[in-house]
Amino acid sequence: MATEISFEPTTVNLIVYKGDSINIKFTLKEDGQDYVIPSNGTWKGNIENPAGVALTTSGSTTGTFVLTGNNPNTYFIATVPSTTTSNFVVGTEYKYDIQYTWTDSVTNLRTFVKGSITVLDEVTT
Repeated sequence: MATEISFEPTTVNLIVYKGDSINIKFTLKEDGQDYVIPSNGTWKGNIENPAGVALTTSGSTTGTFVLTGNNPNTYFIATVPSTTTSNFVVGTEYKYDIQYTWTDSVTNLRTFVKGSITVLDEVTT
């Protein structure tokens, strides 16, 4: 009998108004239990343009998440400031992922979250 194992990141698609901050707390769980990752690592999260968007070259980093964890690492908070989202193009769907890198006997990298960010036009300016 074959065992299927998946390390695919959780997909979380976001909708944001142009110019609004993004601030999300992600709790790390595995089989209903807290998933604890080593505290000696670093978080990284990039936002990229889809093809055809004139803001920057397709595939280049448009923005980054500010990422903070706790000790023990059972959750992390992902923030994108309004100064970044104010440069987003309304009607565009950006893509992102959030990764954690740590070292024990080897260097490990795991992508925990991926998804899209759809940008809506703000109403109040």
